[in-house]
Amino acid sequence: MSIFEFIDLQLEVKAETVFAGLFIANRYEDDHIYQLYYLNHFFVEVQYIPKENKFCGFHPFTSKTLLFPYLLEVNLYNLC
Repeated sequence: MSIFEFIDLQLEVKAETVFAGLFIANRYEDDHIYQLYYLNHFFVEVQYIPKENKFCGFHPFTSKTLLFPYLLEVNLYNLC
């Protein structure tokens, strides 16, 4: 699946697709949790609000710059 095909998916299918991918890291900002996944040559950042038990969005990207907020959280052992 390409990043463009992912963008066109309905929300429920995006969730199923992302959670079948490779989980890389969490980061925390205010009352949100951001989860980073890797799927077929692109990354997806999932925004989650724990207080509401709600996923707010799926942000697919290929830019390495957008990985910077996760660098301290990545456990390379899990990627091997």
